[in-house]
Amino acid sequence: MSSGISTQGSGGTSQSRSWPEDGLDVARLLAGGWRPVPFQEFILKLHGRCNLACDHCYVYRAADRSWQDRPRAMSIETIRVSAARIAEHAAAHELPRLDVILHGGEPLLAGPRLIELTARELRQAAPAGCRVNIGVQTNGVLLTRSMLDLLAECDIGVSVSLDGTREAHDRHRRHRDGRGSHAEVMRGLRLLAGPYRRLYRGLLCTVDLANDPLATYEALVETEPPKVDLLLPHGTWAAPPPGLRPTGDGPTPYADWMIAVFDRWYRAAPRRTGIRFFEEIMNLVLGGRSRSACIGLSPAAMVVVDTDGTIQQADVLKTAFAGAPETGLHVARDSFDRALRHPGVVARQIGLAALCETCLSCPVRDVCGGGSYAHRYRPGHGYRNPSVYCRELEKIIRHISAEMRRDLAALTPARPIRRHRLPASDFAALAAGGGGRATVKLLQNAVLSKQLLRIRALNELTGALDTASFRLLARVQATAPQIVTELLRYPHVVAWAATCLRSLRTGEGDDGDLAHLGGIAAAAAIRAGADATATVPVRGGVVALPTLGCAHVGPPDFDGVARVLSAPDGAEISTEHGTVRLPSDPTADAPGWLGLRRLRADCDGRVLEIYLDDLDPFRGGWQLDPAPRLTEDAIRSWQRTLEGAWSILVRHHPHWAEAIAAGLTAIVPLARRGRHRGVSATSAEAPGAIALSPPGDALLLAESLVHEFQHVKLCAVMDMFALHTADDSRCFYAPWREDPRPLGGLIHGAYAYLGVTDFWGRQQQVANGDEAAYAKYLLALWREETWRTLGVIERSGRLTGTGERFIAGMRAALEPWMDVPLPADSCAMAADTAADHALMWRLRHLRPALDAIDRLAAAWPQGEPEQMTATAALVLSDRGPGNRARRTELRHLRLRFPEKFQRLRARAENTDPSVRMREEADIAHVSGDFAAAIDGYRARLADDPQDIEAWSGLAVSARREYSDQGIGPLFTHPEVVMAVYRRIREHGKDAPDPVDLARWLAPALQRASREWSIPASHG
Repeated sequence: MSSGISTQGSGGTSQSRSWPEDGLDVARLLAGGWRPVPFQEFILKLHGRCNLACDHCYVYRAADRSWQDRPRAMSIETIRVSAARIAEHAAAHELPRLDVILHGGEPLLAGPRLIELTARELRQAAPAGCRVNIGVQTNGVLLTRSMLDLLAECDIGVSVSLDGTREAHDRHRRHRDGRGSHAEVMRGLRLLAGPYRRLYRGLLCTVDLANDPLATYEALVETEPPKVDLLLPHGTWAAPPPGLRPTGDGPTPYADWMIAVFDRWYRAAPRRTGIRFFEEIMNLVLGGRSRSACIGLSPAAMVVVDTDGTIQQADVLKTAFAGAPETGLHVARDSFDRALRHPGVVARQIGLAALCETCLSCPVRDVCGGGSYAHRYRPGHGYRNPSVYCRELEKIIRHISAEMRRDLAALTPARPIRRHRLPASDFAALAAGGGGRATVKLLQNAVLSKQLLRIRALNELTGALDTASFRLLARVQATAPQIVTELLRYPHVVAWAATCLRSLRTGEGDDGDLAHLGGIAAAAAIRAGADATATVPVRGGVVALPTLGCAHVGPPDFDGVARVLSAPDGAEISTEHGTVRLPSDPTADAPGWLGLRRLRADCDGRVLEIYLDDLDPFRGGWQLDPAPRLTEDAIRSWQRTLEGAWSILVRHHPHWAEAIAAGLTAIVPLARRGRHRGVSATSAEAPGAIALSPPGDALLLAESLVHEFQHVKLCAVMDMFALHTADDSRCFYAPWREDPRPLGGLIHGAYAYLGVTDFWGRQQQVANGDEAAYAKYLLALWREETWRTLGVIERSGRLTGTGERFIAGMRAALEPWMDVPLPADSCAMAADTAADHALMWRLRHLRPALDAIDRLAAAWPQGEPEQMTATAALVLSDRGPGNRARRTELRHLRLRFPEKFQRLRARAENTDPSVRMREEADIAHVSGDFAAAIDGYRARLADDPQDIEAWSGLAVSARREYSDQGIGPLFTHPEVVMAVYRRIREHGKDAPDPVDLARWLAPALQRASREWSIPASHG
C-alpha cells in the first residue's frame, strides 16, 4: 500500500521537521487500505488540579501550562456529553468492552457526588453488550474508608502512584508546604490492599536514579499489588531525563537500574507481582503483541478528554512543547472517530511506518517499537526520531531476551520435542477445502497439544493451578485416557485455558477462573466412575462441570467452594447450603441439576452426536449472545432440524458428513435475533464448536454446518502454519461481511465460502424445482465472489510460501465449479446480489473529500464538473456496520418460496404508504420491473437522501434498465453521487434526478480510482 509518509530523515524537508502534522498524509493512508483501530481506553480528566506539588509532574511542571486556563473540574454537562460520545464510539465499532480511567490532576478531588455521577453516566450510556471498566489513577492521599466505600459501590478500580520507600517517595511527591506524602499514601494503600483488595489494580512508580532499585522494588511489593508500572521519567531530545546522556557510548544508568529490578523480580519464586514493562518485553520477545504505549508496535488506542471537554492525545506529550496534545476537537461537537484521523493519533497506530530510518534498521525494533512516542520528540524534527532512551531500551531488551533464551535452553530436553507434521496429501486435501476423518483427527491432535501447552504455561506462570486437581486428572488419565483427552479438548475447556492465559497477559479478567480446573478434574472422575473427592469453585450458587452440566448448590449471591464425591455408582456435590445428587444419566435434569443435552442424528447408518451447550460458563466467547437454558420445545426443534440437515449431508455431501462427524463437538445456541436469517460463528479459542441462532430450515442448517466447519479446520491449520505475515492494519472488502476485514479474516471467509460453493454446487445437481433454482443462484453468487476474493488475497503481497501453496490449492478446487453452466437468470440475480452488497459497503464505509464535493455541488447543473483523480479523496466513513439488504432476503424468498413472495407482494399494496414506498421499490426490482423500481428509489431518495439501500437499489436497477448509457458513477462511485446529491439539496437548490446527476458526474470520474469497483457480470 502507499505509505502516505514522507521518506525524509530527521534532517529533511520542512514537512518532516514537524512530523507528523505536516509529513503524514492520512488521506493517502486511508485510500491505500489502512484503517485506524478504534479507541478502547478513555482518560477522563475529572479534576484539573492536584493536592500535591510533585516536582517531576508532567502536567504542571512541563512545557505545556494549559491547565491554568481550564476548569478546575469537569462540569456535569461535559461528563454527560463525554459519556454519550464514548457510547457512540463503542456502538459504531461494536466494542465488547472499553476502559475509562478517571485522571487528573488528582481525580478524587472531584468529590463523591461527581465520581458517582460519572460512573453512572458512563455505564447507563454504554450500548448493550459493551462492558465498561472504570478505574481511577490517584496519588493515594485521599484514600479513606469513606472514599473506598464509594469506589466499591461504583465498582471503580484503584491504581496508586508510589515511588518506593519513604525517602524515595517524599523526594518528589510532596505537599506545597514541603511535607512528604508517603505516610498518607501508605495509610490508604493498606486499606486498599486489605478490606478493599478487590478494587486494587496496581502501583505506578516513576524511576529515580537516586533511589536504590532493589529497595524500591521491595517497597513496591510490600502491599502485594496485582501489577506495578515502572515509568521512565519523561523527557525529550531537547530536555533529556535527569542523569541521561542520550548520545555517545557513555553509561546507561536507567538500563542498569531497570535490569537490577528485573533480575530480582524474574528470579523470585513465586513472583510477588507483575511488572508490566518487563512482561510486555517478554511477550514481544516471544512473538506476542504489545498492550502498552511504551513499548512495541501495536496501535495505541487511548484518547484523553480534558476538564473543558477538549479531546486530546496522550497528555505525556506536554513534555514536548505547549499545545502538543491538542487536536482542536471537542466532545460537544466532534466524534471520537474524527480524532482517529488526527495525524498525531494516526502516527501512534501505523507501527513501523512511523519509525525513522535509525529505528527501522535496529535489530530490536519489533520489541522496542521506538519506545514511548513522547520520548522521540526533537525540536525542528517532530516525533520521527529514535527515543531519547534508545541505548537504554536496547540494553534492557537484550538483557531480558538473553535471560529468557538461557531459561528456554535449560528447559529443552536432550531429545528434541516432536513437532506435529501434516503429510503433504492431508495438506493438499485441506487446501482444496476437504479433508476426511483421518485428516480431521490430525488437526485434533494438534489442538490437544496446544491445549496441554496452555495448561502447562498457566501452571508455570502462576503456580496457582490446584495441585490436587492435577493429580486427580493424572489418576483418571491412567485408567481412562480417552475421557481426559475428550475433556481437555472440549471446546469450552480450551476456551477456559485461553481466557486465563489472556487474563494473565493483559492483567484483566477474573483470577478465580483458574479454579475451574477443579470442575474439569471432577467431571473427568465422574465420567470415569472413579472413587474420588474434589474441590470445585461455586460462582453465583452454581457448580459447572464441563461436558456434564451444572449443579445449583446455593443462592445466587453465593461464591465459594463445593465438595464433589465421585463413585462408580454416582456422584454428589455438597456445600453448606445442601447436597445435589447427579442422576444416573447426567444429560437428564434432576433436583438441583441441569444436564448438558446431546443431539443425535442417524441417517443410513451414519451418526452425528454433539453437545447442545447452553450451560458452560465459557461458551460466550463469540461476541454474540449465547442463549439461556433452552426449553424442551426448543430442544425438539433443534433435534428435528438437525436430523433434516444431517440427512442432506449424508445423502448428497458424504465427504462433508464424514469430516463433520469426526470434528464437530458442540453447538452453542444463540439468542434469537429478530426475523433475520440465521447467525452462525466459530472461535479459534473454542475449536470444534459452532455458535448458531435457532434453526428452522434443514437446508440452511446443513449449509451453516459446512460453512462453520471450514472455519474450525482453518483455525487448526493456522495454528500449525503461518499462511500470511502479521496483519499490518490494512483492511479489505469481503463480499460476505458488512465490515472491512484484515487479511487473516479474508482468508477465513474465502475458505468458508469455498465450502459453501461446493455445497451449493452439489446441491443444485440433486435438487428439483424451486430449490434447484435457489441452489443454482447461490452457486453463481459464491463461486464468483470467492474467486474474486482469492485474487485479492494473492495480490496482497503478504502470503508466506506455505500460504501461497494453500491458496493455490483453494483456487484449483474452485476452478471446476467456475465452468459449470448455469441459467442466465441465476447469474443475473447473483450479480445483482453481489453488486448490492458491494455498493452498500462503499456507501457505508467510504466518504469522498468534502472540498471536492462542495465544488461539484456548486457547479451543478450548468457548470462543468471538475475531475476527481486522487485516491486520497476517499476516507473512512463514520457509518457503522448494518444489516444485509432487504432485496437479498427478497431474492431468496422469490427463488425458494415463490408463493410466499407473491403473498408478500400482495400485502405490500395494502400497507401504510410510508412502508409501501420502501417495500414496493424492492419488490419491483426483485420481480424484474426495473423501471418501476427506479421510480420507487427516486421517491425514497427524495424523502431520505441518506437511504443507502435506495442508492444501491437505484444503481443495480439502472444497470439492468439502461445498460451503461452514462450511469457508471452510480455503480463505480456511488458515495460521490450520494454526497453531491445531499450537498446540492443542502445548498437549497432543487433536488436533482439521481440518474441525471450520475450522468453529469461521469466525465469528472473517468480517471478516479476504481479500486473498489463492482464486478460487471457474474455470467
